[in-house]
Amino acid sequence: GNGGVDDIDTEFRRGQIASAMVVTSGVEATTRYLSMIAVALANGRPKEEFSPFSSRDAHVLLQLKRAFEAASSPEVSPFEVGGSIPSPPCRARLGLLFRNCLRAGKSARDPSMLPEIETIRPSIWGVPSSADVVSAAEAAITKVVEPTVKLVVSELGVMERGSTVAELRSKVAPPTEPNKTQNPKSKHVRPCQTA
Repeated sequence: GNGGVDDIDTEFRRGQIASAMVVTSGVEATTRYLSMIAVALANGRPKEEFSPFSSRDAHVLLQLKRAFEAASSPEVSPFEVGGSIPSPPCRARLGLLFRNCLRAGKSARDPSMLPEIETIRPSIWGVPSSADVVSAAEAAITKVVEPTVKLVVSELGVMERGSTVAELRSKVAPPTEPNKTQNPKSKHVRPCQTA
C-alpha cells in the first residue's frame, strides 16, 4: 500500500487475527482441542457457560462436520479452485480425528450417553443452577472428551503400526500372485502352501 489509513487498518486486523490464532500440535492435544470444541467447551469457555442445547453450539458442530466432509472427500478441495486435498493416508487420519470428535459432540448432547445434561436442559421451570451446569461440563470432559482422546490416540497408533508393517513387508518380499482359490480383492494375499 501507500502508507495510508487503509494500510494501518489492514495491519491492525492482521494483528488481531494473529493474536486470536491458536496452534495445537500432537495427537492428544489436537484431539482434546477438537473434542472440546465439539462439546461446546473450547477456547477457555468457563464450565458455568456449558450449554449443549444452544443453537450456536449446534452450528459449531455443523462447521466441524463440514470440515470433516472436506477433509475426507476424494474430490478437489472446495477452498481452492484446482487445489487438491491431502493424500489418502492423511485423509484417513483426519477422517478418524474428525469422525470421533463429531461423535463426542453428539454424545455430549445425548442424555442417554451423558445423563448429567438432563439437569441443565432448558425448561419453563427456570434456569439450571451453576453447580448443575459445572457438574454436567465436568461429566462431559470425563465421560466424553477424555475417552475420545484415548480412542483416537489408540486408533492412530494402530494406523501407524499398520503402515509401518506394510512398508516393511513391501521391502522384504516381492508381491505375490493370488492363487485361483483366493479372493482377488483380498488385501492380504499369501502364496499357496503345499504339504
